[in-house]
Amino acid sequence: MRSFLLGLLVLISASSFAQQVAKSMTSSAGLFVGFYDFRPPGYVASNTTKKYPLIIFLHGIGERGNGTTDLPNVCANGIPRNIKWGSTMTYTVNGVTESFLVLSPQLDTKYGGWVNGYVDAMLEYAKANLNYDPDRVYLTGLSAGGGGTWDYVSNKAGNAGIFAAIAPVCGSSYTAYGMCYIAQAHLPVWAFHAVDDGTVPVSMTQNALALINKCSPAPNPAPKVTYYAAGLGGHGIWYMSYDETHTYANPNLYEWFLSKRRSTNGNGVNQAPVVQLTNDISLVLPTNSTTLDASKSYDFDGTVASYSWTQVSGPSTAAIASATSATTKVSNMVEGTYVFQVKITDDKGASSTGQLKVLVQTTYGADLAPICKAGDDFTSANSTVYLSGAGSYDPDGKIATYQWYQIAGPATATIIDGTTPFPTISKLVTGNYKFRLVVTDNLGKPADDTVAVSISTGSVVLVPPVVKITGTTTITLPTNTTTLDGSSSISSNANGTISSYQWSEVSGPNTATFGTATAKATTVNGLVAGTYSFQLKVTDNLGSTGTTAVSVTVKASTGSNKAPIANAGADFTTQYKDYAYLSGGASYDPDGSIATWAWTQISGPNTTKIVAGNSMFPTINNMVAGTYTFRLTVTDNLGATAYDDVNVSLGSTGKPPVANAGNDFSTSNNYAYLSGGASYDPDGSITGWAWSQVSGPNTASILSGNSMFPTVQSLVAGTYTFRVKVTDNSGQSATDDVVLTVTAKTATTALAGTVNTQALGVDVNAGSTKVNDLAKEPSIYPNPATNQITVTFTNDFVGNYKFLVYDVKGKIVTQYNYSKQAGQVQQKLDISKLPAGMYYLETIYEGNQKAVSKKFVKL
Repeated sequence: MRSFLLGLLVLISASSFAQQVAKSMTSSAGLFVGFYDFRPPGYVASNTTKKYPLIIFLHGIGERGNGTTDLPNVCANGIPRNIKWGSTMTYTVNGVTESFLVLSPQLDTKYGGWVNGYVDAMLEYAKANLNYDPDRVYLTGLSAGGGGTWDYVSNKAGNAGIFAAIAPVCGSSYTAYGMCYIAQAHLPVWAFHAVDDGTVPVSMTQNALALINKCSPAPNPAPKVTYYAAGLGGHGIWYMSYDETHTYANPNLYEWFLSKRRSTNGNGVNQAPVVQLTNDISLVLPTNSTTLDASKSYDFDGTVASYSWTQVSGPSTAAIASATSATTKVSNMVEGTYVFQVKITDDKGASSTGQLKVLVQTTYGADLAPICKAGDDFTSANSTVYLSGAGSYDPDGKIATYQWYQIAGPATATIIDGTTPFPTISKLVTGNYKFRLVVTDNLGKPADDTVAVSISTGSVVLVPPVVKITGTTTITLPTNTTTLDGSSSISSNANGTISSYQWSEVSGPNTATFGTATAKATTVNGLVAGTYSFQLKVTDNLGSTGTTAVSVTVKASTGSNKAPIANAGADFTTQYKDYAYLSGGASYDPDGSIATWAWTQISGPNTTKIVAGNSMFPTINNMVAGTYTFRLTVTDNLGATAYDDVNVSLGSTGKPPVANAGNDFSTSNNYAYLSGGASYDPDGSITGWAWSQVSGPNTASILSGNSMFPTVQSLVAGTYTFRVKVTDNSGQSATDDVVLTVTAKTATTALAGTVNTQALGVDVNAGSTKVNDLAKEPSIYPNPATNQITVTFTNDFVGNYKFLVYDVKGKIVTQYNYSKQAGQVQQKLDISKLPAGMYYLETIYEGNQKAVSKKFVKL
């Protein structure tokens, strides 16, 4: 008893330690973040020499909440769901077993999508609290979280270099202009999407990957993508993406993560950081101080670790206040020209330098011309390119205007935003172009520069159209209609024109109707109080598509509050084994907004567990065959409530189980082992076993008669018939009989032991000692066990064999494959991932020869 209690305490301690712990913090940027902190079994905070890989997981839009009482919503899907149901996040790659740390923040409901501050906060928390490996940090998310994953690494130069790999699943957004940051950082990408996703179209992932693949130089490694066929789950395919087995991918996502490490630029060499400085500075005395700023510097494959400011030339009077800071004040300057240099060093020791000038004058002299920089010449294979005049500046004033012109090349080009530093050039065809930038300073003095763009003879990559929506987006009842206009949308491809428009409602009350859903401008009718999201999809004559969405807010008129409308969805029947998804997405409030959701079970089997029951989209787990009624209660922003019920039928196809009591056999012992291990259910699972004696001497007794592998004792010479009855999860049953012949012991038959030799497919009378050796029971030690058992047996068999482990319901839960030489075998088996309970171990030798099954207990 003492050792059992000790083992139980160890198990409880390990299980408790490996839970997701609710945490909260306010980041250095002032953002409150509630999140789950998962640390695997064996993690010791004081052991700072052991570093763990870290995953940051971003959930979908339905799991948003306040970061405190709503935090359990985060566990509805993906990695937090796996951990909640027992995953230790432990995997083996190339013979090395490692476990992940996982941080899962919750997005506040005031945000419609992930903002970068949440990932920043998790990185800040990890640096202060976790023993993690900064070269093995991974970012992943589903739906809105997939979009948040794309957005974080493409939003700002340097963000992509933080991670060893990313995995956006059904990503709902990305930052187009920054996708080449991913290629420049050599960031491994594995994207996932279903081709029939009706919520986030698969084109979102396709377009994101196209933008990465067209970068110059090309991405190394190239991004990886898995597209799921229609009918596998649509938008909800993330259960396959985040699966821990090899059912859907080998290696799985976590094993793939462990094969990736940061700081690769294609050949494993650390990249130097990039210096970003402000433009040169002009001062007029008596002003004799200014601020030098290198804070926008970054490192593609790491972080900037240190700064060092020095004066290179100029009068020796200048005083640098903070020479080791990203920004520093410089004072005590006199008339003259100063040159200051900053040296930045990354976290792996690589460094870069940059310089800027400070001109100090006694009075303003003649106006100096601005410096115009149109960027370096370049070559592209795309029909749309982006130019930059951001390097332009004025040494004694500021740039007042920008103007871009085409001065050479095919006449197809269109300049978009030509009066800004960052124009877009679209509709390019194969050929050589020149574009001129003219800048004018605040005193009217101009300067110009030219950039040459060569469009290669290779195939031009089509890019999505630019989609724009105009119209009234806020109205107050009784006005219940508005007009949305997409006529400003344009094709980004050469010789491209918009050929079709398609309007649709993405979210909000389901009352809206379109005047003409395929027109460039359409009226939207039937609006009620609430917030709508309407999407416009446009297609150009070359087949390229683009989408954008606009929010329309309908304010309630003055008057009494109207109750919300609850809609729990249509009744349905599912064949899924143990879970179902519910949706309250069609609920709405006619004069306000829905503030809370609450799902409860009204009737049906009491086995279920409602996950994320205070969200719009809950998951029902632990279902068995039967009919259930679930109720959705919604409360609006003024406290009015309403409810609606949905009936869910979970059934089988009506097929009964198949019982198999094993082949008839004989023995000379006074006991024998029976096996129903070959029984199965074609459309469910076997839930009950019942063995009974049908005929034969009445001396026999059955031990463990309600298990898959019973023992029959007190046998005497004669012929017995035993029957197994199996019952499946829908209540159907089947039976099968096995005939056991007991003979008096002889020298020949004594070797047969207790094994059903007919089931082995061998002849006892042949007297083969090798066959009889196979029939000898293996020993299991320790038993009971917590993490590992050792199986010992001796025989002359040479070849391949395997161990099968069954649970008490007869389901195979794991197997181990080995090969052996003649003689004794001592094989250690890892059972740490098995739930506590009783199991049966069966040995199968090549040629389908089976040894006696053995029981063991996992604590």
